[in-house]
Amino acid sequence: MSDSDLTDDDITDLIGDPPPFTPIDVPPDPNDVARADFLRRVAGWLERRVELEGLQREFTTPDALPEFLAELDAFVSNATPAHECWAFSSPQADWDRLAGRSGFALVANGDVTDVLVTLMS
Repeated sequence: MSDSDLTDDDITDLIGDPPPFTPIDVPPDPNDVARADFLRRVAGWLERRVELEGLQREFTTPDALPEFLAELDAFVSNATPAHECWAFSSPQADWDRLAGRSGFALVANGDVTDVLVTLMS
């Protein structure tokens, strides 16, 4: 609280209006950038189309890890009628460098929208 008799209008008259608010550009999250890059690379590794229902049957076994089953359920629930499920595998050079990946990808309109990695070197 102030002892001043100045009103908000008096202060505005003295110093003027503040400049308009200009939002800053927030840099993208590095994890989002890395994921988008990975999805683009997977698009070049697609090998064959597979049935999503068969995928769930194949991996739902008594010895399957609960964490993997949760990832599988999330992957399947992300599929829409527009999606196709494709198997993918990275090039042999990636496997030779211990950076290989294989698994399954959801593809809609030619874009990979989600992946389930099932094997890594």
